[in-house]
Amino acid sequence: MKFFLVNFVKDYGACEVEQASTLRWLASYQNISDFAHYSKYGVSDSYVETRHFYAKGLAGLPHKGDALYQQESGLQPNLQDRGSHAQETIEEIFDRLYAEPDVAPCHINHVSCTHYQSPSAAQKFVSLNKNYSSTVVTHLYHMGCYAALPALRVAKAYVSDGAMKVDNVHTELCSFHLNRDIITAEQTIMNTLFADGAIKYSIVKEHYFKEHNYRGFEILALREKIVPNSCEEMSWKLGDNGFVMNLSKNVPILLMRQIETFARGLFTCASLDYEKYKDICLFAIHPGGPKIIELISRVLVLKPAQIEHSQMVLRKRGNMSSATLPHIWRSILTDNKIDLGHYVVTVAFGPGLTLTGALLKVC
Repeated sequence: MKFFLVNFVKDYGACEVEQASTLRWLASYQNISDFAHYSKYGVSDSYVETRHFYAKGLAGLPHKGDALYQQESGLQPNLQDRGSHAQETIEEIFDRLYAEPDVAPCHINHVSCTHYQSPSAAQKFVSLNKNYSSTVVTHLYHMGCYAALPALRVAKAYVSDGAMKVDNVHTELCSFHLNRDIITAEQTIMNTLFADGAIKYSIVKEHYFKEHNYRGFEILALREKIVPNSCEEMSWKLGDNGFVMNLSKNVPILLMRQIETFARGLFTCASLDYEKYKDICLFAIHPGGPKIIELISRVLVLKPAQIEHSQMVLRKRGNMSSATLPHIWRSILTDNKIDLGHYVVTVAFGPGLTLTGALLKVC
């Protein structure tokens, strides 16, 4: 049985902000008089030119009503305030993503590591829309940046079990977890790298794909591995005022040691010869940090054209956690220069340390 990845719809509700403006606002919000701290540790606009945010009040964005970040109050939002703003935002995102009439999916997988509550926005949407009364909601939460690949695996299983169409919906609101009080180098990197993004797409059967004359990806292989003895290298935990991330300096080293063997195994799963096809594939690489794409490219000896979509999404959107890979996939599919039959290698990682991948073909 063949499985296809189609119909990418991204949400346009977030506001685009230039990176330089965000860094100035963050320095003011954290009451850092010496901007050299952000110049030294912040992700510069040579890597990330713009990011998109849903959080009201961030970077001086105009808003109506209460803002999440009220700089003049001198107070940091607590977890309850962050949650209530996030829930309202995600419910609005679902309404926009499903604004156009379409065949209701058999399943909706709601993917996020930045906000969740029960009932979720996905459950509320299904409950309030009679056309979706038969849709089953599954929550895929708190996995982190690599979650798009487990979401594909779950969707593929549903289709294999008889579902005609499964939607994966990513809602990542990283900006809702800015911490005013932590001014470490590590936290500054997080504050200036992560952004917001929301997108949905469908996994469908072959005859559904052909009937609708889609342009999409055939899913050829999926692979996942937890790197031994790496649990302490990356974490995403609950803090006093929001979620708190830890990312050690060892992560790039561990990834570099694993990536070629992992990529070769991915080709083997798809019954393709690594040496024959590696140099003509596109690579959708999750930009876990500003230099991750460059490091992976160096280890695998990739050409600039093979990674241009990954770099472009990082430049224009930053790291949107689990929503990043789907944005890269969408960028590849909408590029008319990419021919049918082109292979796309996808790799991402997150807490665990978990390394995930997929091999796709443009169809």
